[in-house]
Amino acid sequence: MARRPNTFLQGAQAALIGLCTLSLLLAVVDSRDGFTGGLRAAAGSFMSPLQSAVNSAVQPLTSFFADWQQLGSRKQQIAELEHANGALRAQLQLTQNDARRVAELNAMLRAAGTAQFKMLPATVVAIGASQGFADTLLIDAGTMDGVRVDMNVVSGAGLIGRVVQVWKRQATVALITDPTSTVGARVEGSGQIGFVSGLGRIGTLQLQMLDPYAPLNVGDRLVSFGVAHGIYATGFPIGTVTSIRGRAGTSTRVADVTPFVSMGALDLVSVVIAKPRNDPRNALLPPVPQPVAPDTATATDSATAQSDAATPTQSITAVPKATTNGKVIG
Repeated sequence: MARRPNTFLQGAQAALIGLCTLSLLLAVVDSRDGFTGGLRAAAGSFMSPLQSAVNSAVQPLTSFFADWQQLGSRKQQIAELEHANGALRAQLQLTQNDARRVAELNAMLRAAGTAQFKMLPATVVAIGASQGFADTLLIDAGTMDGVRVDMNVVSGAGLIGRVVQVWKRQATVALITDPTSTVGARVEGSGQIGFVSGLGRIGTLQLQMLDPYAPLNVGDRLVSFGVAHGIYATGFPIGTVTSIRGRAGTSTRVADVTPFVSMGALDLVSVVIAKPRNDPRNALLPPVPQPVAPDTATATDSATAQSDAATPTQSITAVPKATTNGKVIG
């Protein structure tokens, strides 16, 4: 019986022989210059657009995975930067607070030196209502520091109030804006006497003159005026008259007064341990703001220009511009 030929084996052998022949031909062709380079260039021209398209499609995905790997480190960097920023802000705030406190203390020292009184610096712990009073401060000084009831409390800007309660290390101060407060006052310039009362509003006081016919004007400044056996010392700045109501000669004539001290922004204050030895009069009042003078050079130049326009042959002389150049203390 004759054996049938194995067609699968024959096909494999033919394919192997074909591949070997093709490899030999490619080796021969590659050894020649010119043809291989052109073939490679053509292949590159054909594949380049495909490669660019593939890169464009794959790049976002690659970047996403790269960013995902770096996400943890970036979060840490952001947290570190935020922490550093917060520390810098806190340091800046402390620096500003320290500068403000130094300026306030210097102002109080100048006042104590001018009026010759002893003071005890203290820090405001709290502000608000207290038993029997609407406007009070709590300060961190008490009997251990020499604080007593009815001692005056001031800042560098002026009178704040008086001590009404005192403990070992703290004391309560009733502000002059409290409805129970009445302070003798003297008008700068005229020397007329009146009484300033609190209205229970932090930024407003009310003045009533002792003499209903006494001259009084908006802008007049007031200092405290001591009375016999009174609580408040003489000469501490109180505030400025901002409005007047009622006619002179009537008991209804009163004036609104804005305190020199911003009662709602107090931080460092001073308890007056010993009152001024002499009446400082108006020495503790802040300097009067001076009106801005017109530029004399500008006015002169304008007048000269007008004169020159009237007489073109007149010579002009240049005018130079004007220039202007347990811590008891006391």
